[in-house]
Amino acid sequence: LSLRDLMGRTPLHHACLNGNKKAVDLLLDWDAPIEVAGNDGITPIHCAVLSGSIDILKKLLLLQAGADVNADSRVGYTPLLGAVMGGQEQIVGELLRKDVDVNAADEDGFSSIHLA
Repeated sequence: LSLRDLMGRTPLHHACLNGNKKAVDLLLDWDAPIEVAGNDGITPIHCAVLSGSIDILKKLLLLQAGADVNADSRVGYTPLLGAVMGGQEQIVGELLRKDVDVNAADEDGFSSIHLA
């Protein structure tokens, strides 16, 4: 479960990125680590946002009760920033229900408020 590819990503990263809810469920049942970051700082919650899967995002936030909604990549990319940039209103709404930092900025100084 903690094997990594050349980018440092785990099976959970890939399942989230591909929007594969069944694989995510199985990996979480097997206690796959949810806070592990790839070489680029991307965590499974970032991958869930990138895939646009609200179901997977909710699973990471609620079932595991602890995916870091403010996790940032090496360039300051947070799940909220990614959701705003991708125009994913449902995901933005779900993240805003959590203790998300709306002022977190990327390496260029842009926050989700700037980009909304």
